[in-house]
Amino acid sequence: MKMVALGDIVSVAGGGTPRKSNAEYFGGEIPWVTPKDMKNAVIKNSLITLTHLGIRNSPAKLVPAGSVLVVVRSGVLKHTLPVALAARAVTLNQDMKALIPSAAIDSSYLARLVKSIQPTVLTWVRATTADNFPIDKLLEHQINLPPLSEQRRIAAILDHADQLRRQRSKVQSDLDELIESAFQQMFDESAHDWPIVSLGDLITLGPQNGLYRPAHQYGSGVPIVRIDSFQIGSPIEIANLKRVELSESDAVPYILKDGDIIVNRVNARTHLGKATMVTGLAETTVFESNMMRLRLDVQKVTPEYVDAALRTPQVKRQIQTAAKDAVNQSSINQQDVINLKICLPPLELQHRYIRLRKEIHEQQATCRRSLIAIDHLFASLQSRAFRGEL
Repeated sequence: MKMVALGDIVSVAGGGTPRKSNAEYFGGEIPWVTPKDMKNAVIKNSLITLTHLGIRNSPAKLVPAGSVLVVVRSGVLKHTLPVALAARAVTLNQDMKALIPSAAIDSSYLARLVKSIQPTVLTWVRATTADNFPIDKLLEHQINLPPLSEQRRIAAILDHADQLRRQRSKVQSDLDELIESAFQQMFDESAHDWPIVSLGDLITLGPQNGLYRPAHQYGSGVPIVRIDSFQIGSPIEIANLKRVELSESDAVPYILKDGDIIVNRVNARTHLGKATMVTGLAETTVFESNMMRLRLDVQKVTPEYVDAALRTPQVKRQIQTAAKDAVNQSSINQQDVINLKICLPPLELQHRYIRLRKEIHEQQATCRRSLIAIDHLFASLQSRAFRGEL
């Protein structure tokens, strides 16, 4: 096995953007890959496509199938290096580079190798107008280059191991869909004569907007739930909460309790109204000003039911109708939330749903633990592979 600079065995192609004012440049059959498309290890398609006319009249030139695509400028470089293998000829935007392998290196091996040095590449990231890293440093990076037959063997092993990881991740998403499907079947409004009530009829406190503090006051102190503290349909990521300096008396109006519902009131339309149920708090925790808090009357309704109901198409349509648009964002107010209409099934049925949801969440927790273990094993396997120990 010999050491070579990556730049000695690949060539680099960049990208560009056709004039967006010319509609004839877009909507063709040729993928135009941007960082938004880099969610899979293999790229076959893209959100936006170009025509041949668009390619002829822009810097976005074709790169061949087998090229390794790398994001070199994007906010995601704060925490990850997106790398993917082009399954077909594609074009790129200016935030991307393509590493075109020479005959000395297998394309799948190259993609795996570049991804494996992610920790090193992320140390090169600099924040100017956007997070980026110099491609020259990647080209200067020294790598082990085994014979082609060995490269292909290593790539095949890693591809198989990665497939197992993806299968485990799919189980997680399938369980999410199972929870949603169970809710839809158990609470099908069209099959029952349940009352339709306003959310305001089901609360004992709220809605209340959260706490505003300028960015320089974040650091230590009380955990605070922000817009980015949870994903739609997922619990709050308690371990990753930011903290804010706050006296006990100032915290009181904004303290969250298990069972509270928090609703995003300001965001892009696609995320407006995203909500979750508060659970698992180990210490006093507050919420920021872009969120609203609801405390429910548990004699009338369960938080778990409301949490799921807020994600139904019926409620989403109500939120979109009530939304007010401003520059780069939309919003809903407290009255909009109070006026949201949901059906109110019997508490007994709500509790049956809670038991089912708990069982599925326990399965998800088992899957998460398994996935963490698999991730660690994969990282170890990958490290050994590129040290020549596989």
